[in-house]
Amino acid sequence: MEGPGHLRRVKNDRPQRHRGTEKSLNDVPPAGGGIFKWVRLCVSVPLWPIFFATGCSYASARAHDLGDIVRLEGHLGYGLQAHANVGELFHLGAGSSRQWSAGWVYGRVAHGTSTEEHLPLTAVYTLLNPEQDQVHRAAVGPDGAQGTHRCYFLFPGTLNPGTLEKTDMRTLDLEAGGLAGFVGLDAGFSLLELLDFALGLFRFADSWTVLDPGDDDPEPLRETRRLWSPRRRSDGVIPTRPN
Repeated sequence: MEGPGHLRRVKNDRPQRHRGTEKSLNDVPPAGGGIFKWVRLCVSVPLWPIFFATGCSYASARAHDLGDIVRLEGHLGYGLQAHANVGELFHLGAGSSRQWSAGWVYGRVAHGTSTEEHLPLTAVYTLLNPEQDQVHRAAVGPDGAQGTHRCYFLFPGTLNPGTLEKTDMRTLDLEAGGLAGFVGLDAGFSLLELLDFALGLFRFADSWTVLDPGDDDPEPLRETRRLWSPRRRSDGVIPTRPN
């Protein structure tokens, strides 16, 4: 006859269940879960091109806005002149030069010929022909074929008897440059284009035009932008002959 010790041994011989080895009902994946996942994936596939195109359009617009901020242009020509511009607030300079230029000009690659003239040469022009009075003269194109900007140092956007003016987005451009002998350089930084870039970071819909002060996100509008534009007369007449 076996005693109580035998009962303890039988009890201890039962298989032990360790905590953590049993799976609860919550750990069992629901039936059909994998199928639902594939259905959601297949439904979203047609929307991928839309998301991709929207993202690419946004990224392209922001990259263009970033490129609009700076100007870096090299010159080959002859003369001696230096200048500094604060947008359409004042154009300060001295000397004269004629040059062929090429480089990056506020968002686009540009090249062409121009003449840049300041005091004292412009004072001589004024003495020879009082009707051509000016302190600063910039002739764009060969012999000014594309137009001429003339101003009196201060407020060149308003006090400008020439045929060309800079666009509104150029109002707060900080620029400096010149030509010494045969080579020269112009560099610029646009405060308004910087603002346009910063606001554009939050433009997630084309209808939010208030966040595009440069009005240049659509490619057709961007392609029409130039550093100089025909001067807007108060009488609505745009001169066609350069002064």
